Amino acid sequence: MTDIVKCGGGTLDSMEKIQRIIDQWGIFDDNVVFIASANGGTTNRIKDAIRHAENGGSVDPEAVFEGFEHIYRLLPSRSRPLLDSRRDSIYNEFRRMPQNMPPRSDRNNHRSYTACRHLEGETLSAALFDGILRESGHDSEFVDLRQSPLAVSGDCHNARIDLSESRKKASAMREKNSHRIIVLPGYGGVDRDTGALKTLGRNGSDTAASGYLYSFGADRMWMITNVRGILTINDEHVGETVPQLDTDETKDAAVLAAKLPGRRAVHGIERYFIEGGMPEIYVTRWDNIGGPKTRIVYQEGQKTPVKLVAGRDMILYLIEGDIKGLQNMLYDSGMEYVVFLQEDYALLAVPDVDSDTEPYADGALNNLFSSRKRGHVSTRKYAGFSLVGAVGNGMNSLDDLENGGSVGILDRGSHAIRKRDIPIAFGHDMGKVSIGYILKRRSNDGSRDYGMEAQRALYDEFRPGKK
Repeated sequence: MTDIVKCGGGTLDSMEKIQRIIDQWGIFDDNVVFIASANGGTTNRIKDAIRHAENGGSVDPEAVFEGFEHIYRLLPSRSRPLLDSRRDSIYNEFRRMPQNMPPRSDRNNHRSYTACRHLEGETLSAALFDGILRESGHDSEFVDLRQSPLAVSGDCHNARIDLSESRKKASAMREKNSHRIIVLPGYGGVDRDTGALKTLGRNGSDTAASGYLYSFGADRMWMITNVRGILTINDEHVGETVPQLDTDETKDAAVLAAKLPGRRAVHGIERYFIEGGMPEIYVTRWDNIGGPKTRIVYQEGQKTPVKLVAGRDMILYLIEGDIKGLQNMLYDSGMEYVVFLQEDYALLAVPDVDSDTEPYADGALNNLFSSRKRGHVSTRKYAGFSLVGAVGNGMNSLDDLENGGSVGILDRGSHAIRKRDIPIAFGHDMGKVSIGYILKRRSNDGSRDYGMEAQRALYDEFRPGKK
């Protein structure tokens, strides 16, 4: 048996958390493939360093990787030799970045170079975890991303996994590797044709983990986070752990930021189920891995109208005119999104994740609409909005017309939100098993958090998890 164990960056940002995870190692199978994310905040600091270097500024790698440095210095010197050489190599590359980085005018080489730098946080995090495992007496081996069995193709900052090729490579790796624990960096893979390193876009470490689940034919996957599974509402003081979600619910809930792998990350999981795999997949908390947790299954016989409510901040784009190709562009971009489409009209909602989200979405839309001759297109952008919604496999309107399906749920939710004097800009049956509402993030005077209030209104109306 083989377990895939993937730790989010917030669970690897202190020696205390790492040691606590290792102390619970007995819960996993004898053979483990461990996937490490960069510890908290590292990816954003790498992005800042790249921007600084593009403008000719110097880069201090110890500041970029400050979370890693803090833990690294706690390791005894006997555990450092392999880690030291990797750290020195990465730090030297960051110091030389202003001189070595191809100019932005050389777009392909520039993007390939920066993709490699984006992956260094995961590399250091994985190498560090391997060192601590060894220090704790475990039989582990760090595998550099260039030797990873994860075969990918496509854009260097937004690659897609070739699952069939990855399975062949993973099988060959297992035959050659005698160690009980393999430690791999998340977030990226190796181009199947060129051997270039490429990132997997947003939620890349989750996507990598689901790819490894399929590739290694694993029996279980543990996604270790800072929350006790998936909650019925994004409030740890109020929400209860959802015991089980199917893959449709998982994908729709991820759009609402319910601490789940993104839609793309679920593709490997779904394919594994469809091809006859029966893995146990859990989302759980780092300090109590065997405690309250959410299991992800392929299909669930018992239908529940609403299992959870959630929400997140959004940037809206109102696009009118000749919008041919928009859906394909969104798919290829790797962005998370919700889109409401008509023949000549689209309302696009993109999660407002960080400072890079807006310029990336702006650029993707601009490239699409300027890339070829087309009719008139107008795009208007609106900031300061939220998307809140509810998810449950019992609200599929096509399967439940007798009881109103998602339409009945949508109407109830609208009424519950408006009863609290929260204006709704748009309500929609936004996914296969979900409904959603777009509304202003805050009141005009800033005194009310409409997004959180609307989530609470939906929670009080549907009482997910309550009998």
